[in-house]
Amino acid sequence: PPRSTLFPYTTLFRSWGKSRKLAQDMKLSTVEVDEKGQVKSAAGVLAPYLNQITRQRLRHRYVMARVQLFNRQEEVLFGIRMEGDPA
Repeated sequence: PPRSTLFPYTTLFRSWGKSRKLAQDMKLSTVEVDEKGQVKSAAGVLAPYLNQITRQRLRHRYVMARVQLFNRQEEVLFGIRMEGDPA
């Protein structure tokens, strides 16, 4: 059967939550971009993975980051919101 595209995303935070208590709900991360369109800061669950972003689709409001998951590197999709987006 095909693997769910959300598998790495949901598993990452289930396993992360076992070792640490989540300080916030799983929500969109608010990002700030520079004049070149690169993400320069983030608030939320994306913040610790800011330097590991491998792909960004700002128009579609997501970024992909390479994270360590179960002793291997996985690409994980993070939903984002830009400053100024409606709540």
